[in-house]
This record gives sequence, structure tokens and C-alpha cells, in this order.
Amino acid sequence: MAVFLVQSCWCFTDKPHPGTCPKILAACKLPLPSPQCRSDTECLKTDKCCNLCGKKCVPAVRDEPHPGTCPKILAACKLPLPSPQCRSDTECLKTDKCCNLCGKKCVPAVREKSGVCPTVKFTCMMIPLPRTCHHDTDCVGVQKCCQHSCGFGCTAPVTDSSTPA
Repeated sequence: MAVFLVQSCWCFTDKPHPGTCPKILAACKLPLPSPQCRSDTECLKTDKCCNLCGKKCVPAVRDEPHPGTCPKILAACKLPLPSPQCRSDTECLKTDKCCNLCGKKCVPAVREKSGVCPTVKFTCMMIPLPRTCHHDTDCVGVQKCCQHSCGFGCTAPVTDSSTPA
């Protein structure tokens, strides 16, 4: 009598599922429960293995960026940088973005106003004026933060590069 030994293998790649884990919003009670998973491969394709007061499979938070842009860094960063407060926009309020401003943190999104800045028609022949804005949000109403011949300031937008709106 011949005996055949067949060896089989369930091979998985430990590739993480898309999305992120939800943020823990409360303190964990000790002792923590036994882990229910070790990696995303042990969860449904729409879930992630997250450490939420013990490792368990939970629905993934989709990494969809919030509207707007991050503000520009206007100063040099001090080292060492603080620990990140967020990893993606999904960990921030809907009106905020997760921005790298001397460490990642949730900050109000900068929203572009409609229209475009008028074309600069001549070169400044004197000392540049102090900058009166950095972003459209620094300007009132529909005005945009635009470069003019002697610096940056709040200006009425135009519908194309030459006609005022």
C-alpha cells in the first residue's frame, strides 16, 4: 500500500487593505481583550485590523481628501518636530485638512475663491510694498490675494487674465 503525502499552502500577502483605522475617541479599559486579528488579511476586504482597545476587524475609513488646500508654512520649523496629530484628512473635521505645518495636524482648509488674478502689466520701480495677504481667505468678500507690480495684496478677481469680474 502506497501512501502519498500532499502538502498544501494557503499563501497570503500581508498587503494592507485600503483606507485607515478610525481614531480612538475614548480611553481603553484594562485589561485589553485578546486580539481578534493580526493583519488586514484576516479581515473582510472592506475592513482593517485596527488597534482600538485591542486588535479587531473594523470597517476601514476611506482616505478621501477634504476640499481645499493646506496653508503655506510662513516660518522655519523648530526641531524636533512634534508627534503627528493626524495621518490623513479623514481624521480631521470635514472643514479641515491634515497638513504638514511643522508636524502633521488638522487645520482649517484654505479655499480658493472663484476668478483669477489680473495680469501684472508693469514692473515695480520702487521698494516693494509690505505683503498684505498670503491666501484668498485673508481678503474680504470676493477679493483674491494677488501679485501686483509691487508685491501682494487683495484685489478684485477677473473672469480671464485681463477683464475685471
